[in-house]
Amino acid sequence: MQIINTKSNAARARKIKKAILSAGNSIGSVTFVKRSDGSMRRMTYRLHCANPSFAKKPTSKGHLKAVARDSDNMQMTVLDVNHAIHNKKGHIVGRGAWKCVPLENVVRVAARGKIFRVPVGLVK
Repeated sequence: MQIINTKSNAARARKIKKAILSAGNSIGSVTFVKRSDGSMRRMTYRLHCANPSFAKKPTSKGHLKAVARDSDNMQMTVLDVNHAIHNKKGHIVGRGAWKCVPLENVVRVAARGKIFRVPVGLVK
């Protein structure tokens, strides 16, 4: 287990982003505090998905806007592999959706057998 222990928000966000990116093409998990209501959320994610089966593929212009938005707001866009997609009748037809992870609120990252933790006192 590795501890991410820095006092600067920007430095901590860079280290957390590096830990999330260490998953590569494999699946990882991240635990963070949601910005909207302050609850804990555990997400199973995957990176570098060029064409997921049900999640809409980001367009090139939309992808560039997302990258700029992510760097401005200290967040990272990943594919949540467990998000259920429902049809009009309410039946599950697939899984996967693009979600944003707030890097300043991350508590734990697990990727490729390594666990990264952020001490609780450093999270808002």
